[in-house]
Amino acid sequence: MTITLLPVDAVDPDTIRKLDVHENQMDFIASNEESLQELAERPECVGFAVIAEGAPVGFAMYALDPDDGNHWIYRLMIDARHQGKGYGVKALAALLEHMAGIPECGDIYLGVYPENTRAHALYHRFGFRETRRQDGKDEADAHGIEHNGSKNDDEGFLHDAFRSTQARPRQEAPMPCDWVT
Repeated sequence: MTITLLPVDAVDPDTIRKLDVHENQMDFIASNEESLQELAERPECVGFAVIAEGAPVGFAMYALDPDDGNHWIYRLMIDARHQGKGYGVKALAALLEHMAGIPECGDIYLGVYPENTRAHALYHRFGFRETRRQDGKDEADAHGIEHNGSKNDDEGFLHDAFRSTQARPRQEAPMPCDWVT
């Protein structure tokens, strides 16, 4: 099975909008409608359709976050009808490989709701480890955590952040990157 990432503008946006996670996962990720709107409004965002067997099965988006200067994966989702087929694993691998080609991107981080155990397991498999960093942008149902023993000064609700040191080979002076889903 081959997974490819196509720039989202190469795919009919209605096809992306129709992709959705299982009902019990909806609190963990923004809808693709919201994600496409964010992609259109924020030039730093880069979006991809996750393609398997010639058809879109998911959506991914990352950005160099202007607030903290780090790269974040803002979204990684696989449609409910296509989950359990290994597409999420392959999509994450393809996204990491793509991001490894970004010269200023060293470590990669992502945020995960604590209740999203499947995502935690997937990211751990790829070498991500909790940083206790907080992302204050997300809303309800995420919980506050501490970073280096002090509360984040940002207002809002927070979720766990993960950091990968295996996303790309180490260089002399790696720079941090963050991922958020």
